[in-house]
Amino acid sequence: MKNECFTADPSTSGNCVQMAAEVSQLLLVCCWRAHKHVSAILAWAVVKLCPRSILTAEDVHRIGDFYWLQLTECKHCGAFETAVEGFFSLCAYLWKNDDPSLPKPVEWLRQILDALDGKK
Repeated sequence: MKNECFTADPSTSGNCVQMAAEVSQLLLVCCWRAHKHVSAILAWAVVKLCPRSILTAEDVHRIGDFYWLQLTECKHCGAFETAVEGFFSLCAYLWKNDDPSLPKPVEWLRQILDALDGKK
């Protein structure tokens, strides 16, 4: 931001408010785009790398944690939608896999139902 935004001159305050609004809007767009790309990269990793056993069980748990956080805390509709797509890919992979070290979608379902019931 420009130095005049930090002075007490009221004649420049309108410009500073406008600049702050533009910066905050740009920051929001950049965050949304970053989230969209991270979700897409993780979905790609699940689809392409999990079947080849390139990702560890810990990696898959961390991806699941990322999507869980996005789906339970995200307020931006577009960001939520991209997380849904990736979470769907992850669950599709996990439902077909019987590795006991991987997360189980049925446990996530129980957590969701408990949250809806007010238990958690």
